[in-house]
Amino acid sequence: MAKQDSYLEKQRNTYFAVMKIPADVRPYFQGKTRFSTTLKTGNLSEANRRKWHFIEVWKEQVALARRTKTGTVPESIAEQAARYSLWLRQHQDENGDAEFALFSILDETVWRDYEKRDEAWTPLPREDTTRQEG
Repeated sequence: MAKQDSYLEKQRNTYFAVMKIPADVRPYFQGKTRFSTTLKTGNLSEANRRKWHFIEVWKEQVALARRTKTGTVPESIAEQAARYSLWLRQHQDENGDAEFALFSILDETVWRDYEKRDEAWTPLPREDTTRQEG
């Protein structure tokens, strides 16, 4: 079990939620070594209650970065969007070329998915089972 004050750091009279970013995924976070955000409280018990939301989000971001690094295919649209956002943040210092590259990738992916969808949804010619007598 984690210590009560783990993931907390007090600066002056305010607590901050903090978490170290693992070295293997730091490039996805512009080389930052840790996450940190103010909890806007000086009360230890309140800080302990508020920190868990941020810790959960940060752990999900680290897990997403690891899946992105290994090339694991994202399962949901939300994860795909988060993955592209993470990729864009990693490459944001490349003079706007990263945005162009990402939009090209997205365009290609979207069109490929639409083509597959259209192929899957193209109805076959209808053959009536009842014939009118005439």
